[in-house]
Amino acid sequence: MTKSVKILWAILTLLPIAYFLFFISFVSSLDQTQPAAELNEQLKNMFYLHIVSMSLMVALILSYVVYLFKSGVVPKEKRILWTVVLVAGNMFAMPFFWFFYVWRAPVKSVAE
Repeated sequence: MTKSVKILWAILTLLPIAYFLFFISFVSSLDQTQPAAELNEQLKNMFYLHIVSMSLMVALILSYVVYLFKSGVVPKEKRILWTVVLVAGNMFAMPFFWFFYVWRAPVKSVAE
């Protein structure tokens, strides 16, 4: 895996955490005194953003689990443990997995 792909994967991995922080701030700043039509429009837009974010999370979990078993970087005795951690802890566990097993893995050149 090239360094640029690793960096792109890191950016995609951090997006759900950024969305989580945005979502918390959005919900805490909702003004219930605003007109119902405006509130419904904001919530509808947030719903679509939430669907995109959850789809990204599922794609990331699947990509990490596939990488986990196909790459050979993770020791066999830790694969099941990391699968459970990635599925259960997803957006909080993925940055750690990325750092320990993707970023530190040997970089392959484009020619390989």
